[in-house]
Order: sequence, then structure tokens, then C-alpha cells
Amino acid sequence: MHGPWRTHNCYMQFSGLVTGKLQVQVKKIQKRLGMNLPLTSLPQIVDLEERLKDKAFKGNLIANLSILGGANTTEATNRILKALLTSELALQFNWMGRGEKSSFKALLLSDVVLGAVQKKKPIHIFCRS
Repeated sequence: MHGPWRTHNCYMQFSGLVTGKLQVQVKKIQKRLGMNLPLTSLPQIVDLEERLKDKAFKGNLIANLSILGGANTTEATNRILKALLTSELALQFNWMGRGEKSSFKALLLSDVVLGAVQKKKPIHIFCRS
């Protein structure tokens, strides 16, 4: 198959593969760090913030999240955030904490996300002709 349909099919196959791989990688991170991901509540974020004061733990979390990769910075950021927070929890934040939302920038977790994105491992896409 050629043209846009081939590209679409390739992307759909890749998306399914990545989603499955992301879930597997998140489970490995959970096991290595002894934590449940994604976080589902504000008290869990408070607990994680306390753990992130330990520089060794913080560095370990950054290293583990960077493995989730992404083809570009936006994709890597999205994959890392999806691994860390449920959609429902993420909706309670914005970067600056404007309106009724809390500031994500104020969290140590924001440093973890930025650090992991900077260290990310690229994902390469190869499709058969």
C-alpha cells in the first residue's frame, strides 16, 4: 500500500506498539523505585515531593523516566507526564497555577520532568514498504 494510507497504517501500528511499550516501561519503573504510577491524587504528589528531596531518589527517577523516550521534546514530555499522572490529576495543574489550578512549576516533580526530557532516549520509527 502506498500514499497516505500506508503512512496512516504505519503510524497506527507504531502508536499501538508505543502504548504497549510505555505500559511495560512504567511497570518496570514502578518495580525499580517501589512506587505506584501513575499518581492519582494530591496526597500522592505530596508524598512524592517529600521523596524527591532525596537527591539520589530524584536522580534515579529522572534516569528511569528518560528511558520512556519520544521522537521529539513534546512527545517525550507527554509520555513522561502520562506515566507520572492520571489525566484527572493532571487537569488540576497548569504551569503557573492560574485560576483554580495548582502550579506544576512549583513542584519538585517539574524538575524531574524537565530533567528526564533533557536526558530522553530517542524512539526511531521504521516501517516496512
